[in-house]
Amino acid sequence: MQPVMKRIFTIISIIALFLCSCSKEESIKIEENNPTVYHFSIKATTNPNTKGVTFDGDGVHITTQFESTDKIYVFNETKGAFARFDAGDHLLSYLQPTSISGTSCTLEGDMTFWKLNGSDEWESVEVEAGDSYSLFYKMNDPDYKYSPSVPIPRFDWSEQDGSATAASNCDFAEAKGIMLTLSGTTLTVPTNVRFENLQSMFRQRLSFTKGGSPVTPTTITKLTVGTKNKTYLEYYRPDRPDLIGDNGKYWSFDSFDIENPVITGDGDIYLSLAFYYTPSTPAAGDQLILTATDSEGNIYQCSKDVPTGGFQKSKYYHGNCEMVWQKQLIMPTVTRTDGGDPDELIPYDGLYDISGDPAEVTISGNSLGYIFSFDESAVVTLTGNGLATSTADNNDFIFAYTDLTIVLDSDYTIVCPDYETALYTYETLKLKTTGSVHTLTVTTNSEDYSGIYGWNNYDEGISGNVSALAADGFTVECSATIDNLDGTYTWVYTVSPVTP
Repeated sequence: MQPVMKRIFTIISIIALFLCSCSKEESIKIEENNPTVYHFSIKATTNPNTKGVTFDGDGVHITTQFESTDKIYVFNETKGAFARFDAGDHLLSYLQPTSISGTSCTLEGDMTFWKLNGSDEWESVEVEAGDSYSLFYKMNDPDYKYSPSVPIPRFDWSEQDGSATAASNCDFAEAKGIMLTLSGTTLTVPTNVRFENLQSMFRQRLSFTKGGSPVTPTTITKLTVGTKNKTYLEYYRPDRPDLIGDNGKYWSFDSFDIENPVITGDGDIYLSLAFYYTPSTPAAGDQLILTATDSEGNIYQCSKDVPTGGFQKSKYYHGNCEMVWQKQLIMPTVTRTDGGDPDELIPYDGLYDISGDPAEVTISGNSLGYIFSFDESAVVTLTGNGLATSTADNNDFIFAYTDLTIVLDSDYTIVCPDYETALYTYETLKLKTTGSVHTLTVTTNSEDYSGIYGWNNYDEGISGNVSALAADGFTVECSATIDNLDGTYTWVYTVSPVTP
C-alpha cells in the first residue's frame, strides 16, 4: 500500500481589528510609511516531531515531510508584531519551503512587520538582533466573520472528513523561541529550526453493535468527536497572552462534527485532534468520545479513556473502537411561516428552542426523540399523518411558555411513554384544524391530564372541560381513557369545524 501523503492545515494567530466605540464601521487607521522589507532564509527540519504527517501503509507508523506549497507564518515575540504584506490588505505574509531534501528544507520569504499601537493604528516595526520569533505551520489568515473588536482565531478543522489525507491537512505545528541572526535586512538561523506538533493523530477501527450483537449500520451521516472534560482545543492566541484561557493562549471546547465521514472498508477513521489540559479541564478521568449517526437516525457511541497525563502532542494513537447503539432519532420536516430565525429550526441534542410571539411553525411527518420548546406563544401546524414519539430523556413533545394553538392539517399521533403530557402550556391551549375533521391521538404515562395540559383552560385534574380546548369556530370531543395495560394511557381528540 502506498503511503497516504499529508498536507497540514493552519494554526492560528491573527492581527486584531478594533471597532470604533461610536460607529459600527471598522475605523482602523493606517500609518503611511515605508517599512523595511526583511528577507528570511531559515534551515528547518521535520525530524523528529513536526508537521507533514504521512500515515504509512501498515497503519501503525507515521512519517513527515515538507511540501513546496506549505505556508509558514512568522510572529516576532519580542515586538509583538506579525509579518504582513502591508497594513491595509489584512493578510499575513508567509515563508515557503525551498531546497526540500528528505526531512529538511530552507524556508524562504520577504516580509514586513506590523502591530497595532495604543491609538489603534497599524504601524510598521523594525526588528533587531536578539529578537525572538515563533514560526507557525500554518497560522490562520485573519477571519473577520467574528467581531473585529474581539477576534477569535481558531484551529481550522473544516477539511477533516475522517480520511487519512484530510486528517493530515489538520496537523498543526509551531516552533517557538527562535533566535534569528540579523545581517542587514536578512534573517537566518545557525542551526535547523525544529517544529513541534500541537495535536495527536488517531486511527480508530470502528465496529458497530446493538444489544451485544454486531450490526451493519446504514450510511454514517455524522461523526461527532468530543471529550468528556471539554478538552478539545479550538482557539489559539500566541499574540495575546492576556486574552483567552488559563494562560491566555488557548481555549478548549467539547466537540466538533464531521458531516458524511469517510470510513475505510476496514472501518478505519483517521483524526487529527489537539487537546489542552488545565485544572478546570483535566486529563484525569477524561475520555475521547465518538458518536456516529446513520441515515436512519440510529446513534452509536464509543468512549476511549485518556492515558495518564492526557493525549500527547506528536503521538500517533491507533486501536479499535466498538460503537454501541444508544438510541434512534428521526427528525421531522419543520418549517416556519412567521419570518423568524431559520437557525432556530436546527435542533440541539434533539431540542428545537424557538422564539417569536407568536412563533408559527409546521411539523410534518414522523418524529422520534425531538421536542419543541417555544419561548413565548406558538401556533403549530401538525400534518403528514405523522407519529411523534418522545424518548426517555425527553419531556413534552411541544411546550410553550404562553398560549399554544395546535392546528391539525391531518390526523396526528403523539406518544410520550415516559412522561405525563404530550402538549403543555403555562397559559391557554387551543385546538383547531385547517378545515376538515381531524383527530389528535395522545398517549402518555399518566391518566391525570388526559395527555395534554393548558394551565388556564384544560387541567383534567381540576376541570376536564374538553370544550375549553376548542378554538373559535371549532368543536373538540375527547374519547374515554384507553388503558393500554403497559403503564400508558391513550385519548383521541376529535376536532371539527362548526357547521354553519
